[in-house]
Amino acid sequence: IKRKEESIAANAVAMISVVADLTVDPASSEQFRTAFLAYSEKVKRSEPGTLLYTLASGKEAGKFTVMELYADKSAIAAHMGNLKKDTSARAFTSLLGKGPSLLMTDVCGDIPHGLKPSHPSATKAIVAHFKVADGPAFEEAMGALAADVQAKEPGNLLYCLSRHKKDPSKYTITELYSDMAAIKAHNRTPYFKAAQGKFAKLLTAKPEVRILEVQSSSSVSSKL
Repeated sequence: IKRKEESIAANAVAMISVVADLTVDPASSEQFRTAFLAYSEKVKRSEPGTLLYTLASGKEAGKFTVMELYADKSAIAAHMGNLKKDTSARAFTSLLGKGPSLLMTDVCGDIPHGLKPSHPSATKAIVAHFKVADGPAFEEAMGALAADVQAKEPGNLLYCLSRHKKDPSKYTITELYSDMAAIKAHNRTPYFKAAQGKFAKLLTAKPEVRILEVQSSSSVSSKL
């Protein structure tokens, strides 16, 4: 009962992770990137509750992903309010195509997100989605893995697990790495390989994993 009460208390002040998938005309990609990065500097200066705000992209032209982390609900409300009223934001929002995808999830309170002071050096990002049969068991296994990753891998700069609000069987993990070598080193560790064995028994679908290029260190907040 005590553990359940602690979990409820943690969720009441849970950090919020956001993954926003955006589409722009490929011809406007560089204009969008430049405008977004300029606005991200303003976010860093004026939004203390915005802990992470970084732009990444995959191989497909005109496709961008924004990885965000907020201290609480009020922090994300403040950010969204600023985004709507700040005219400088229109320099990039006006370039967005139809159908942006916004995934907002609760950071699992018992598992540290591991955002490190050196994270502005990140060049690679990972966004992975999981569907599991046993959420508590998955969180326990992921918590043990996250502790090892954050303590033993200097090239890992973020390892953040979050739970979907509408479907508690779904989870997302957002990761930042210094470079591709750090990702390969992570995948070779014995604790990661051991965790994969545990996850295989818990997953109900194949994980969806994307490796992305961080667009600029200036797009990553430096609050932690």
